[in-house]
Amino acid sequence: MSETETVSIPNPGGELLDLPELPRDTPVSPSVAIGALALNFAMKYCDITTVQDGQLYQQYKLEGKNMLPMNLHYVFEVAAQIEQHLMQTSERIAAVVCDAIEAAFTEEDEASGEALEQAKRDEIGGGAA
Repeated sequence: MSETETVSIPNPGGELLDLPELPRDTPVSPSVAIGALALNFAMKYCDITTVQDGQLYQQYKLEGKNMLPMNLHYVFEVAAQIEQHLMQTSERIAAVVCDAIEAAFTEEDEASGEALEQAKRDEIGGGAA
């Protein structure tokens, strides 16, 4: 589809809504992408954790196992938790990278400091090796 074509989406009121379709290579900000990814993960998680077999569901009911009702609020709550984890993960990775760079510069400074001291000793000692 080109950028000028529209997609018809059914409306609960009975009419069709005509919305323009975005090109597939439209750039998306990282926070929106992480939120979409978290919602996708949450929907998949909720799909996997539901009991989809009728006999198994009846057995769980007879055994008195407590099953939480599935609703939209629960899915969005799971998505928010996943999004928070993903956002903190990038912060943790950034902190690890910054610490590694800082440690490398510290080691480099110590090595250059030792080389500088050695050079001073060589100058003072008259260049004797």
